[in-house]
Amino acid sequence: MPLVSAHGHWSDRESLVLRQDDEDGNTAFGEVCPTPGFTRFTLEQARAEADQWVRYGGEADDFRFIGSALGCIRSGIWKEPREKSVLPPIARMHQAEDGQESATIKRKIGTQSINEEIPIVLDWLSRLSAKQRVRLDANESLSRKQLMRWVKALHEEKRIEFIEQPTSRPDDEWLLRFAVESPVPLALDESISRMGGIKKLLFLEGSLFYVIKPSLFSDWTSILSLIQKKPDRVVLSTVYESPFGYEALIRLACRSKVSAGLERSFFRDNTYEFTEHHSFPLLSPSVTNLQIKQLWDVLQK
Repeated sequence: MPLVSAHGHWSDRESLVLRQDDEDGNTAFGEVCPTPGFTRFTLEQARAEADQWVRYGGEADDFRFIGSALGCIRSGIWKEPREKSVLPPIARMHQAEDGQESATIKRKIGTQSINEEIPIVLDWLSRLSAKQRVRLDANESLSRKQLMRWVKALHEEKRIEFIEQPTSRPDDEWLLRFAVESPVPLALDESISRMGGIKKLLFLEGSLFYVIKPSLFSDWTSILSLIQKKPDRVVLSTVYESPFGYEALIRLACRSKVSAGLERSFFRDNTYEFTEHHSFPLLSPSVTNLQIKQLWDVLQK
């Protein structure tokens, strides 16, 4: 089933997974995730850099395309803790087909006329439980005026947790100013990388949420620092990684207090999926390093 957003239809998912074994026998993995609306490189370009890394080594900052995978490998999250953590219930996509109830629901907006879409969303909200929380993701599809129409329509709706990345690049600075006065909380997503990256978020004040897709960033150390500083404002989100990248994301998500966007029901019946990645509640770590290495070995045959 394709994912539909303001960036279009995404039906095929390709990725590149890197593995590193150190002298002490520890193994770490990292994944490269070409993602519509977020990245502008091909898997072939990433593979060429991966070949260079295998031959000559290097750090995350030395590469344009595989930095995110190397950042994950070097982050320290592959050191297995003695005890597992229980993650907050994950935020599930609207119309997810796994049959599980969720306290937090994510719904895409900006995919049709605003005159049609606002009444549809308001009607949908009226049929939800008062205890449920909703994240509306616009994927940069709204103008300033359209965002203000959404805010006006939703300002008394207590179930809205935030509107995610409502506007596009030309409105980045305006959005930061508007977020201070908006009665509906707002979140940054696509704009994070072009606003100075994760490090800048450490110094931003206000009530903004930050939706971070770690698989798109090379600086995993700064992501860990941001979660430590703002654990109730950092929402970790998937770009539908392979089981390798998804396990890394789970291990990072246990540090945040906010329900992560880890919806994975699309892959439930796929070959090589870990059943633990579809458990409720979701544990971190979900699978052991040995299980991850065994999957790697199977895929190499």
